[in-house]
Amino acid sequence: MIFERTKIIVCLASIVTFAHGQEVPATGTVYEGVSVPGPIEIMKTTRFQVEQIYGSDFFCQSCSAGDRCVCHYNTDNGQVDIRFSNAWETEATPEDAVTSVTWWSYLGWETSQGISLSDLQEACSNKSA
Repeated sequence: MIFERTKIIVCLASIVTFAHGQEVPATGTVYEGVSVPGPIEIMKTTRFQVEQIYGSDFFCQSCSAGDRCVCHYNTDNGQVDIRFSNAWETEATPEDAVTSVTWWSYLGWETSQGISLSDLQEACSNKSA
């Protein structure tokens, strides 16, 4: 069921790649709900640390005025969208914690179950053929 939902998301996602930030690993394991290559650890990594790894954000969206709760980072190998929790502050701070990560274009990243975006894109291609 999770694989099917992820397939749909990947089939609908537009994949964008821009060169930016430090070199983030092109391959690695995503531990669901725990970490992604880079390394970014859920609820342990701060906004400041993310910017040290990925560079400045490409753009951010706010959940409430000025909080920049979802930021998009582009690197040589792909794009990650990182959601931050800032304990209901009205402005983003360097101490905001990472609460979730979505990745695009990192075809070499795979889940702890061995599923990669390449696998999902292939499944989408085969399904539409």
